[in-house]
Amino acid sequence: MFADVVMSINYQSISIESDLWEMISKIVEYKLRGISVVDSENNLMGYISIDDLLHRREMDTLSYYTNWINIFITVKKSADIYIKEHALQVSELVSRSNIGIEKSQDIRKIIEIMSREKIDELPVIENGKLIGIVSKLNILSYLLSNFQKTRHVIRSDDEIYRDIEFEFYNQKWSQGIKFDVHDGTVTLSGSVFNSDSRIAARVAVENIVGMKRIIDNLVIINLEIPL
Repeated sequence: MFADVVMSINYQSISIESDLWEMISKIVEYKLRGISVVDSENNLMGYISIDDLLHRREMDTLSYYTNWINIFITVKKSADIYIKEHALQVSELVSRSNIGIEKSQDIRKIIEIMSREKIDELPVIENGKLIGIVSKLNILSYLLSNFQKTRHVIRSDDEIYRDIEFEFYNQKWSQGIKFDVHDGTVTLSGSVFNSDSRIAARVAVENIVGMKRIIDNLVIINLEIPL
């Protein structure tokens, strides 16, 4: 799955020529988690998140570093912090200049970038120009629609059986578990060593397309040795 499948083309952006107050007004008005910064030709220049705006001189929320910690902060880092906390122009504040992703970017890479950058959305570009936004909510919406599409798919018992067999294969927690499929209902039987293995088996079956119901007859073996 790629960015263009989940991205939204309804997005807000701010000109790099704007000032801080114009940008904050737009973020508040549209309830944004951040905003893409563009030039006069809609080329992506960077991205500013809400987190980039929380430590500000106006709110007396400046970052505090003791003299001991200051020893380990480089001159560049010190300047970057000062700019972020005092700048009044978007052009001075804009960061994450390399945060734009191509519409062909793989969704796994997108999630990886979001986690690394601690950011909730990513601008999507084509030939350097902003064309959309991919947010965590966009990804969850796609997950929901995909789930709804597969919920009522009708499949044969043999197909369901083979899929469960494949899912259980080589899983340590599946040892001792037996199962049977009849009219889409999966009956689990046998024994497991703990409740986590039991839950894992149910989760595996729940994810099988075409499965209608689970009958859980699994027994947890108590390995405690009496004194």
